[in-house]
Amino acid sequence: MSTLLTKSEVAKHLKISERKVDYLRQEGQLQCVKIGRSIRFRLEDVEAFLENRLTVSTATKCPQALTEPMGECRFQISSINQELTKGA
Repeated sequence: MSTLLTKSEVAKHLKISERKVDYLRQEGQLQCVKIGRSIRFRLEDVEAFLENRLTVSTATKCPQALTEPMGECRFQISSINQELTKGA
């Protein structure tokens, strides 16, 4: 049996407003369970929502971005400079 949370509990858990919880639910980003007129959220679904929003830092995605921020651009500029120098 999974743990069911109220909208208020989800808002506290995610540190967002209850209004934002409603928005996420209505947009289909946060799954819910309807029991009569009550809306509850499974803890697993809230955790899955968080997992889907994890981001990877730029350094992890592209480590050369820190050491060579304009590597490709620098190559293009130096090629243009060489062509201009040869033509002059």
